[in-house]
Amino acid sequence: MLHRCTKCGELKAATEFYADKRWRGKRLSAACKQCVKDRARQRYDAMTPEERREVAKRAADWAEKNPGRRLEIAKGWRHRTLPARRKATAKRRDNAKAKAKLAAASRAYYTAHPERAAAQRRVRDAIRRGDLIRPTRCPRCGRRNSVSRIEAHHADYSKPLEVTWLCALCHRDTHYYPTADQP
Repeated sequence: MLHRCTKCGELKAATEFYADKRWRGKRLSAACKQCVKDRARQRYDAMTPEERREVAKRAADWAEKNPGRRLEIAKGWRHRTLPARRKATAKRRDNAKAKAKLAAASRAYYTAHPERAAAQRRVRDAIRRGDLIRPTRCPRCGRRNSVSRIEAHHADYSKPLEVTWLCALCHRDTHYYPTADQP
């Protein structure tokens, strides 16, 4: 089904429009996604540095008051986009040019962060020797290793064998949304 954007006047597919929150998602917004994004960018560019700081402060305050909701939103996005991200990853994995680019990026990362690379090697070797045992479930959320890979999180890279075992999702949350109780 095609809809006409009230801003640019183009006929576009329904997927090119956001759901209108005022109608609890039962109707589409009047402007297409691109026009909404362009308008937001124009408003942001027109702000003074003080106004930008105020917007950032309000966002930080909201995130502090709603930590669970922030994680819920992030996890929802990950869940909704997972099939497309898996498909893109598989496509990159099969592409020789992408493999070379990924290998170069990996070398650059480990060159820039030798202490992290050393800690990760020590953990990998300790697992192979049997000194460290990877658990089958994430201690934080309970996900099984078959659902989300269990990874070693280093709170301090100078202590390479002192790790917290977390599933990939909790590990990512630990880095992107740190809290006082997380290592």
